Amino acid sequence: MDANSIQTFAYHNDTDDEVVLIVEPWIEEYRVPARSSVDIVVRGARLDGVLEIAPGEEVTTVFGYPGSMVSIVKDGHELEPFTNLPLEEPEPRTPVPDLPPGMRTSDFLGLLGLRKPD
Repeated sequence: MDANSIQTFAYHNDTDDEVVLIVEPWIEEYRVPARSSVDIVVRGARLDGVLEIAPGEEVTTVFGYPGSMVSIVKDGHELEPFTNLPLEEPEPRTPVPDLPPGMRTSDFLGLLGLRKPD
């Protein structure tokens, strides 16, 4: 795959409450207001990994996969984590590091005690 390959996934918060969207493994937090949506944009040379999304009532977690760079976009502008402000000049993102064969990011974080087991 091309190093600039991109996949976009629409995330809709169809509830009456704000949802916190966390992007792992970087622990980036975004707030998605009630009845609104954002795009989850995955970039990288490899688009053959599994993007995991663990929905919850108040928090939804997105787990990138090795080689991917995940960002959150609203109305065509990449958002800054924690502030939800549009980035005027998005900074280069660090790809998710390689993991042991067959292991997903959520599994690895669980081994470190950073995620509750299912």
